[in-house]
Amino acid sequence: MVLSFLLWRRNHRVDLRSILTGSVVFGVGSAIAAAGALAVTRYGHGVFGKLPGRPLLLAEMVVASVVAAAIYVVYSRLMRVPELTRVIGLIRSELRRR
Repeated sequence: MVLSFLLWRRNHRVDLRSILTGSVVFGVGSAIAAAGALAVTRYGHGVFGKLPGRPLLLAEMVVASVVAAAIYVVYSRLMRVPELTRVIGLIRSELRRR
């Protein structure tokens, strides 16, 4: 947000409201995704154990990352973030080529 303000001070033609709105939307989505990943690592003791070894710790981190990514994708879809739709379209077209 500070960088957005500094950019706006340097060039007043930049729409500060759209930059700040985007920053807030991305920040909230990131916080929700981080909470999902934290929930996996915090409450996954039943599956991974209280003190998992390195292989299980790696598995726990992979699961937490997948959960965070899924939450962020759903949040971005609900908030209609256009960049995510473009990225998913690019990934799909690249996978179809292979």
